[in-house]
Amino acid sequence: MKNLELNFIQRLKIINLLSLQEGTLGKTAPFKRVLDLIRFNEEEDVQIVKTQVDATTVNYAAPTDFKSLLVDIENADATAVVTLMEEWQHFTPADHVWCDPMLKALR
Repeated sequence: MKNLELNFIQRLKIINLLSLQEGTLGKTAPFKRVLDLIRFNEEEDVQIVKTQVDATTVNYAAPTDFKSLLVDIENADATAVVTLMEEWQHFTPADHVWCDPMLKALR
């Protein structure tokens, strides 16, 4: 088991990344299991401020007291997420702020 503490931005970013994945059911299963652990619940979702920027873009902001989430992720699922993050070709230098601490915790 890997213990992972995620703040709002980390949760939002990794939810988006995992939700984009396509492939076989076997390949996407670890991502679904992690998503099931980290998705925002109804109570959290109503606290998130959503601002429509244009037809396809929404900005998300959390209240200042939004709590971090502590989850335990199975080793095999953590390995799948690490592999995905190491191989994903669409990160920018700004993504290191949220990615690097996650990768450290999942390795």
